[in-house]
Amino acid sequence: MKHQIIPLFIGNTEKPYDKSGLVYRYPAGESYIMPNGFFAVKTENGDTVMIDTGMPDPEVIDEMGYAHMAEGTRTFEQIMRDEGIDPLAVRTVIVTHLHWDHSWNLDKFPNAAVYVQRKEIYHAVTPYKPERTSFGFVKGKTNPPWLKAIDRVVPVDGDEEILPGIRVLLTPGHTHGGQSVLVDTAEGTYAMTGDYYLIPESYERELPPALHVTTRGFYEGLKKLKKAGLAGILGTHDVKTYERKVWG
Repeated sequence: MKHQIIPLFIGNTEKPYDKSGLVYRYPAGESYIMPNGFFAVKTENGDTVMIDTGMPDPEVIDEMGYAHMAEGTRTFEQIMRDEGIDPLAVRTVIVTHLHWDHSWNLDKFPNAAVYVQRKEIYHAVTPYKPERTSFGFVKGKTNPPWLKAIDRVVPVDGDEEILPGIRVLLTPGHTHGGQSVLVDTAEGTYAMTGDYYLIPESYERELPPALHVTTRGFYEGLKKLKKAGLAGILGTHDVKTYERKVWG
């Protein structure tokens, strides 16, 4: 297949993170500015498939109490306009996981089927107390917009082909139902892994992200990804992901 992957850069967090807060048992002392974004896949037949749907606009991020974004952060509407994507024309959205910064604009794709792991849906709807904020539930604030799309969710159970040349692998760790999206391109197969790892050192050193719910799941996912014969991995928060406008 000759699909193309377009990384959609939103912006960086204003303050750097210490890498020890991003990678489990990573030594402290190194800082990292966190980029944020999501993806559009232009399929061989000209359709657009969204991989995640990004985060709130900066003023909403501040209102919800999430990490403040740096100046120049793009809004969802700006990104759609800049990239020539009509949300109403999108028929397929695949969500790596339902954390707030990956699924916030799901309600803006009203004509799309939304593919999420069944395990992820269960844990997002019934989160443990420490997970509530990550899934977009902040006391006294608006509920996460992904709830408005629940009637269009297509539950996925494990590894599955979604469309020709586009498949998902269950890769838990960061969440119970995290999934990686594998897309076949002219350059080979790329994987968009969501927050399976937050920075490359996590994958390279075979260490889970600092925020994780299962180490066993992380290593089971690692085996799958290493066996997949990938041309590369495109992490949502990996600076290198946004060094190219198109992959594939």
